[in-house]
Amino acid sequence: VVLGSGGHTGEIVRALQFWNPKKYALRTYVHASDDHISPLKVAEIEEKEQTAAKKGKEGFSAVRVVPVTRARSVGQSWLTTPFTAFKCGLDTLKALRPLPDVIVCNGPGTAIIVALTGRFLGAVLFKHVGIVYIESFARVENLSLSGRIIRPFSDKILVQWPQLLEKYSGLEYIGLLV
Repeated sequence: VVLGSGGHTGEIVRALQFWNPKKYALRTYVHASDDHISPLKVAEIEEKEQTAAKKGKEGFSAVRVVPVTRARSVGQSWLTTPFTAFKCGLDTLKALRPLPDVIVCNGPGTAIIVALTGRFLGAVLFKHVGIVYIESFARVENLSLSGRIIRPFSDKILVQWPQLLEKYSGLEYIGLLV
């Protein structure tokens, strides 16, 4: 699971309410190294899961929270972006060990680098790495730049506004997560 920062993390956290963590024995959360709030959100989510597991006497899942270099900071020059994106990719190579079955992401450029690195590693290792991209609540009329970039590589693109289905094929409407 890739955590952007701010609203992107909030949307992913709300989306995680609908998943079954028991399906994934190892969960890896990737966040930008300068984002100190997202790891706290992960701790809240996982504490609830571990408490529920104790009550049900079920086995615990392993959880990793891994920082990576932010692919591009707000206001960063486009001239320096390739360098930070490359560093993000190198960090992601370490973060995606072992290779996940699926990468869930939304929003920021860091998510794109993580997803594409996962897809690349999957191709090299002959393993399908699913990519599920959740488009931001703020995108009502058009896909974001990140959404347009990741679209050809995604297994699913989930949107929160039905009018996007009329404009783009292959999307899935999930309703509002906010």
